[in-house]
This record gives sequence, structure tokens and C-alpha cells, in this order.
Amino acid sequence: MGTRTRAGQSVVEMVAGTMVVIPIILFLLDIGTLIVANYINDDLCTRAARAAANQSTADEAKASAQRVLQKLDTSKTGILTDLKSLDAAGKTPAGELGFVDYDNVNPGHIVAATRISVKLPVPFPFLPQTADFTSRSVLPIVAQKAR
Repeated sequence: MGTRTRAGQSVVEMVAGTMVVIPIILFLLDIGTLIVANYINDDLCTRAARAAANQSTADEAKASAQRVLQKLDTSKTGILTDLKSLDAAGKTPAGELGFVDYDNVNPGHIVAATRISVKLPVPFPFLPQTADFTSRSVLPIVAQKAR
């Protein structure tokens, strides 16, 4: 084989390899984004529940959870598009970020649930362009007197 033939073969192999590797890397970027978004949602939900569990009334618990959740400004991230609080049934209360169930469904416990929407950075034609992650955290109320 001549030098020109080997060089030509190397160029063809490189182009073909690149056409296979680039979509794989972009798909892995989407997967990484989904993993990080799920972690962020779980962490936010747990922190909101912890903050609410340290309050002695339902109104204080709601305000505390709301302060924690408002720290994530989804308008600045570009990928995390929507953060919502959920009630015990998994439904979204009307515009209430920071909604927590304080001592109702599970006596002596606080229940916080969140749903976050994620816009994929590299949407593929055969996959959805957004994903939703839901998290639920149940913690004992530590600010209440023992019964």
C-alpha cells in the first residue's frame, strides 16, 4: 500500500469514527444533565423538608420551605425550567411554592414534595425534549413538643 492510500484510509476512518463518537458524547451529556437535575431536585426537597421540620407552626413551616425553594432561580439556569411544590396526593397546589404538609397526613411528620422540569441541552429526535423529576421527603417535626 502506498503512502497516499494509507493517508486517505486514515482520513476516512477518522471521519467515520467522528460521526459515531459525537452523537454518543452528546447523548452522554443529556444523561449527565438528567442525573444532575435529579440530584438537585432531591436535595432541594430534602432541604425544604428539613427547614420546615424545624418550625413550630404550619405557617412558619411553609414560609421556611418557600425560602429554601426560592433560592433556585430557574430563569437563570436555562436547563432547569420549572420548580413546583406538590401536595400529599402528588398534585400541584395553585401557585404555592413551598407547600408542605405539616402534621396532617403523617402525624408528627412534615411531608415535602417537589417536581422539577428539565430541558435537555441536546434534544435527540427520538427522545423527549424535557423530563420531569419528582421527589418526596418525609421528616419528623423536631420543633414540636412530644405528645
